[in-house]
Amino acid sequence: MNVGIPIFNGMDVKRAVNQQKLVALQSRDYLDQFTIQFESEKATTRVQIQKAMQRFSYADANLKLANNNIELLHEAFVNGVADNQDMILGENDLYDNQARYFNELLQLMLSEIEGQRVVGLFNKLAGLEGD
Repeated sequence: MNVGIPIFNGMDVKRAVNQQKLVALQSRDYLDQFTIQFESEKATTRVQIQKAMQRFSYADANLKLANNNIELLHEAFVNGVADNQDMILGENDLYDNQARYFNELLQLMLSEIEGQRVVGLFNKLAGLEGD
């Protein structure tokens, strides 16, 4: 004859509940950590884009000044006021400013791509993700 006697398992249930509470807290911590990291990346990228925009606008202004300087030097050269050395220095300055302009343009584009990557738009815009 077998007699089934229910065994008290309240401590096991309490331990399982506590374990699930710890798992839930750990999941909440992971979510909070992800959210903080995501917001930090967004803020950092936003600052990088703003700085890249400023540097690009300075490079653009310097390029316009260098172009204007070349025009003035050419006019001075034609009128005999400037010599070859002045023209060469002006052209070197123009080439330096052109290089800076395109470098800052590239940095701005890369910053914007990084911003799109951070907010998850890059794959969609690049056609790497389905609609």
